[in-house]
Amino acid sequence: MYFFEWMFWWGSTFDEKQRDADWLSFIDKRQKKLGVLNSEKPVDLSHSESSCPRARGPVYAFNDTFLEMRSGSLEHYRGLLTPLALTAIWFVGVGGFHHLYWIIDREWQDRIVGNIIALFLFGSVTFCFWYCFFKFKLYIPVRWELFTQRRLLIRFNRKTRQVYLHRPKYAGGVMILPWEEMVVALEGPGMPLLLGWIPQHTGLPFATFAAVGKRAGRAQELLDEWEFIRCYMEEGPESVPRPRVRSKIPWPWYSLEPQFEGLGPILRHGDWKLWLGKVLISPAFLTLGAGHWVSQLLCWEPRWPKIIREAGQPGKPTPKLTTAEDYDPETCRRLHLNKDMWVPSEQGGGNAININIADAGSLAELEGIGLNRARAIVAYREQHGNFDEPEQLQLVPGVGPELVRQNLWRMTTAPEQRDMQKKSFSSGAGQAGDCKPEG
Repeated sequence: MYFFEWMFWWGSTFDEKQRDADWLSFIDKRQKKLGVLNSEKPVDLSHSESSCPRARGPVYAFNDTFLEMRSGSLEHYRGLLTPLALTAIWFVGVGGFHHLYWIIDREWQDRIVGNIIALFLFGSVTFCFWYCFFKFKLYIPVRWELFTQRRLLIRFNRKTRQVYLHRPKYAGGVMILPWEEMVVALEGPGMPLLLGWIPQHTGLPFATFAAVGKRAGRAQELLDEWEFIRCYMEEGPESVPRPRVRSKIPWPWYSLEPQFEGLGPILRHGDWKLWLGKVLISPAFLTLGAGHWVSQLLCWEPRWPKIIREAGQPGKPTPKLTTAEDYDPETCRRLHLNKDMWVPSEQGGGNAININIADAGSLAELEGIGLNRARAIVAYREQHGNFDEPEQLQLVPGVGPELVRQNLWRMTTAPEQRDMQKKSFSSGAGQAGDCKPEG
């Protein structure tokens, strides 16, 4: 399932209402620990970590230009939500049509009152289900497994020296990241290889992490897999053993693999009690594997954008690295608003301008505003009260919608950020790049 990727992106795109007092308290504590995170240096690509480079897969493409592998951190849990979601959908969908057919059947025409009551009760249950489904956004966990792209992909292009991530839009979408600015986390047994890109190296206002391949049974397996990727990118495909390239057809036996990833060493060295336990819980593994397979059948195969498919070919352009400004203006604004999760305040983290408390000098720093418009904003605020949202700034004479769109990411109206903003301005923190309108 794509829970980790969704949660990570969701936390990076909070709006002012979601950044409540508890969240800002968490950010204050996190700010004290960011020095340790930012001390991480990009991996030394010239240093060998293993004498046995090996890809554990799944590998979907391997050639002189790029290496493509499965990404995703919780693939072994995929299949948990699918039976529940499909059962609920069947109950309110197929079950509803069956009930209507039952009511209009001639055999039951003598029980009209009872049928009307039954129809009312079932209709009420159905209405409550769909109301809660959309009211509480229950469709979000459904799309962690169903009606989304079939798999997450990561592609290493040795010609462009870039790494491409293919994710659903609700998890950040397609990203283009630099190979040289990457950090590698070797978490240990039971975990996949983890690659990361942090703002200190990329200049982005958010961090990105990608889990690569299968879970490891031993720490050495992670070293071997990282060495395989490093050697491929630095020395070429002839420097590593050719991996088995897997088909993207969702065969059912592929869905049983994630449940057993990383268990090889445990089973090899385990006693009969461990084997007996595995046998007893094997129906649970089979059920989870069946759910995994069904979820894949109800999803679609991801397709890379044309510029990435052609990247590295003679005469084709090199894709531009992803920036916050590549997203729509509101998402861009939120990414910069939440960069205090990753960027220390003294380096510009959490420096969105609160238009309800900023003076004319601070407002004049907004692009295209200037001192005269800034004074007009202050006068309008004193006369009409605080702004409820940044978009209301266009109500000020002389400030049009275009100026507001250009500065959405730099503005906030959250009262909780008063102390953070004063600290940011008193430290003279600079501002990041501009969010461009779509199109």
